[in-house]
Parts: sequence; C-alpha cells; structure tokens
Amino acid sequence: MCLAEPALVRAVEPDDTAWVDLRGVTRRVPLVVVTSSGVTVAPGDWLLVQTGLAVAQITADEARERLAFLNQGADYEQG
Repeated sequence: MCLAEPALVRAVEPDDTAWVDLRGVTRRVPLVVVTSSGVTVAPGDWLLVQTGLAVAQITADEARERLAFLNQGADYEQG
C-alpha cells in the first residue's frame, strides 16, 4: 500500500521540481502532476507526496490533520 504524506515546500526549482521537508528529511520531488493542473507552488506551501512524486497541494490545516493521524501510529509503536 502506498501512502501520500504531507511535505512542506522549502524551495522551487525552474525545472518543475521542489525541495520539500518530508518528516524531517529534505527531498527533491517532481511537481509535474500538481503544476499540470494549473497550480502554482511556492515555498511555504504544503504538498502530498506519494512514491517520490508531488500529487496534490493541500492546506496547512489538512497537513496538520494528516500529520497528527500519521503520528498516532508512531505513538502506538512506541507503546
């Protein structure tokens, strides 16, 4: 199962990629899916990243909700 995770955009490159913070790890991700629908991505925006590809832009509130949900599993695993 693939899971899309929230990632905070740190920088956008001219080649339609962005540097994002994904749970504390900086990664470069292609923006082609997001920008092909006319969305403009800028530093400070939130994206959903799945299998190394930005698949949607989300709000900061949506990102917080998704991160809280994902962190529930981490709390469970630590006991």
